[in-house]
Amino acid sequence: REWRSCDCGLVLCRAAIGEEHGAHDRDAELGRASSGSKDQRYGLLGCLPREEHPLHEQGIALHDHTCLAWQQSEPCRLGLPFYSWSSEALSPDMCFEFCLSKGLDIFALVLGTECRCGASAINRQAWRWESPRAGLDFPWELLQEEKASDCAVRTYRYTGHFEDSGAVPFGLLHLNAEDVVYLDSMALGWEFEAEEDEPENFKVVAQPSAEAGSLTLLAEGSASGNTCSGCPCSDPTYSCWAWYSPINDCACLSINGGTTKANCESYGGTYCPDATPVPGWELVAKDSQAGRRWPARQTVVPGESQEDVWQEYVVIPYVFDSIVDDIRKTNLREAVAMWRDATCVNFIEEPLGYDAGPYVNITITNVNSCSARLGYSSSAFVNLGWCKDAIHIGSMAHELGHILGMNHEQKRPDGESDYFGEGPHLIVYWQNVPADWVSQYTADSSSYTGSADDGLADPQVGYASYDFESIMHYPGGNRFDTIPAEAEQLVGNRAQLSDGDVEQIQDVYECRPKLTTTTTTTTTTTTTTTTTTTATTTTTTTTTTTTTTAATTTTTTTTAATTATTTTTVTTSMTTTTISTTTNTTTATTTTTTTTTTTTTTTTTTITTSTTSTTTTTTTTTSTTTTTTTTTTTTTTT
Repeated sequence: REWRSCDCGLVLCRAAIGEEHGAHDRDAELGRASSGSKDQRYGLLGCLPREEHPLHEQGIALHDHTCLAWQQSEPCRLGLPFYSWSSEALSPDMCFEFCLSKGLDIFALVLGTECRCGASAINRQAWRWESPRAGLDFPWELLQEEKASDCAVRTYRYTGHFEDSGAVPFGLLHLNAEDVVYLDSMALGWEFEAEEDEPENFKVVAQPSAEAGSLTLLAEGSASGNTCSGCPCSDPTYSCWAWYSPINDCACLSINGGTTKANCESYGGTYCPDATPVPGWELVAKDSQAGRRWPARQTVVPGESQEDVWQEYVVIPYVFDSIVDDIRKTNLREAVAMWRDATCVNFIEEPLGYDAGPYVNITITNVNSCSARLGYSSSAFVNLGWCKDAIHIGSMAHELGHILGMNHEQKRPDGESDYFGEGPHLIVYWQNVPADWVSQYTADSSSYTGSADDGLADPQVGYASYDFESIMHYPGGNRFDTIPAEAEQLVGNRAQLSDGDVEQIQDVYECRPKLTTTTTTTTTTTTTTTTTTTATTTTTTTTTTTTTTAATTTTTTTTAATTATTTTTVTTSMTTTTISTTTNTTTATTTTTTTTTTTTTTTTTTITTSTTSTTTTTTTTTSTTTTTTTTTTTTTTT
C-alpha cells in the first residue's frame, strides 16, 4: 500500500518503517505507478451471447433493480446487473464514461442501443469489500471472440488503476444520493434507505429567575417528559414554554440559541411567538442558520501546503474513534478537503486523547445510518455507519455540513410554503413520507435563507435563493416534486459542494479574503517653448568712442524633492546672443525651453539656465560670469 503526500498540519502523519513519509503517491496501487491519462482508457474484452428476451425493450428504468434479490448461480443480466441506459445515439465512449462515473469498471453495448454496467472482482468497492454476489459477478467463461457480423453484447473493461486496493479513483466518480443508495442496495441484495439520519438534539437554557440570576443549562439531547399548558413567555429569546427537568417544572426556554416554532415543538414545548417576526435574511450572519457556528479562529493558515488566502481561518478539531477503519479514515479526509478547499473552514485531525476543547468525534454508532450532530457542541459527532467507501465521500461531506450548522435544504421555510414572499419551491406528498422522516421535511424558520449586510466583502447580502443543487438536499422520488418540475433533476447532489453551499458557509463563518494592493503608474510629459526677442539699440557717434559692454551670466541650479513614487523634471534653457557693429547696434535675444516629465517613483526637480554671448566690434568689452551650484560646493569663475 502506498500513499500520496499529505500535510501533517492537517492530518496525523506516520512514516512507514524504513522509508520517508510522503515519498510515494497514494494513486500508485497494485504495484503500478499513477497512470494519469491511462485512467481514461478502456479495452475490448469480447462478445457475450445474445439474450433471448432483452429487458431494455420492456422499458427498464435507469436504476435497474432486476438483479436486486437474485439468488441463483447462473448470471443475471449476463453479469451486467447495474443500470440500464438506452439511446439510439450510444457509443462505447459514452457508455464507458457513464459506468466509470458510477464506480463500475466493466461495461457493454447491447445491440448498440443499451448501455449496461458490471464490476470485476478486483473492483472490491463495488461489492462493498466482500466477494461478488452469486450470479452478479462477471461470467468470464461466456466471453467469445469478437465477430463484427454477430456481436450482440460488445463488452469492454476499464484499464486504469485502482485506489485503496480495489476502488475506481475518486476523481473519476460522479454520483448523486440515488446512485449511492442504488449501488449499496445492489451490493447488499436488499433495498437500502435513501436518507442520511440526523438525531434530534437540543441545547436548552431556561430564562433566569429574579432569585437565581443566572442561566441553567439542560443536558444536550434531553427531551421533555411532561406537557405544560398555556404560553406565558414574553421574552422572544426564551419563547418555548416546556417542561424543564432541572427544576421539575415548566419554564420559558431558549432552544439551540435561537428558538423557533419548529425546534420548540420538536422539543415538546409550546412556542410563544415574537409579535414581530423577521425573515432570516435580516439576521446577522452568525445567527442566520440552524446550528451554532464553531468559534475558534486564527490568522495563521493551518498546515504547510495551503495558500494563505483568508484573513482568518476557522479551526475545528476532529478525532477518529479507535473503531474507525482505514478506508473510512481515508475517505473522510477527502470530504474534509472539499470544505477546506472552498471556504476558510479547516477540520484538523487530532490524536485520540485530545482534550484541548470541543472536537468532532468521528465514530461508528449505527452501521445502518450515516448521521451527525447539528452545529457547535461539546459532544459533536459524525457516525460514519454505512458511509465507508469513496462513493460515500459526498455523503460524508453532507454530514460535515451538519457539523458546520447547516440544515437539510428541503427544511427551509420557503421550501414547501410561502415565506415573506419567497417560495414555495416544493410540493411535499406527506402521505408518502414515513413518520420517522416527517421532521426532515418540516419547514424550520432557523434554516439559512440569507443574512443581513455584515460589512466589507460580505459574500451574501439579503435573500439567498433556494438551492436545488445543495449537497444538503434530499433526492426526489415520490415524497416531493420541485417547483419548477425540471429542477427535480438537480436535487440529491452528492458529487460536490454547490455554489450555494459554499456561499452559506463563507457568509455564516464570515470568510473574508486577504486584501490586495494594486499600484498604477502614470507618466505625463509637458514641453513648453518660449522665445523672447528684446531691445534693439542704435547709437551714432562723431568724435568720441562708444563702448558697449555685454555681460553674460550662466547659472545652474539643482533642486531635489521626493514624494511617494512620482518623478518631475523641469529643464529651462536660455540662450542670448549680442552683436555690436560699427553702427553701434545692440541686439539681445532670449530663448526659453521648459520640459516637464512626471513619473510615479521619486520626485526630482532640476532647473538649468545656460547663456552664451558672442560680441564682434572694434571697441567692445565682454565680461562673462559662470556660476555653478551643487548640493555641497559652489565654484565661481570670472
